[in-house]
Amino acid sequence: GGDVDMRYSYRNLLSLGGNLTYQYLRNQQKYEPEYTGVSPVYLDRMPNIPYLFGNFDASVMFRDFVGKGNALNLSYSLLYVYDFYLNWPSRGGSKLDIPKQLSHDIHIVYSLKQGRYNLGLECRNLGNAKIYDNFSLQKPGRAFYANLRYFFSK
Repeated sequence: GGDVDMRYSYRNLLSLGGNLTYQYLRNQQKYEPEYTGVSPVYLDRMPNIPYLFGNFDASVMFRDFVGKGNALNLSYSLLYVYDFYLNWPSRGGSKLDIPKQLSHDIHIVYSLKQGRYNLGLECRNLGNAKIYDNFSLQKPGRAFYANLRYFFSK
């Protein structure tokens, strides 16, 4: 397998980054106690584990936005997972797979008085795509969040 991770920042204003991971995960157990001969799932791709996935993020920070000591941060993130099997592929029958997934998120955070007060707005899964976990359970669709934060001593 392999993993590539890249990040670029420009003057505390712009940040870009992402990673891509490929895993060659095959069953290497040639013999199993309950079978005579070679295991029927020998060299199969491991189930319930994505083998190709990645993400990307970009953010822009505006310092002293509408006042000294305030900041506005706008960010975007993308999540990608290639389809993968839920069960052993060579077992036949129901080769249920978890489909390819692509999810977009946006975030807006406004900080006041050097970060003492913060207001965050977020939209996850902007495109309302069907997103699943490793066991084929569907995750929630599009969701909106608001976050208020106050530091008592800053």
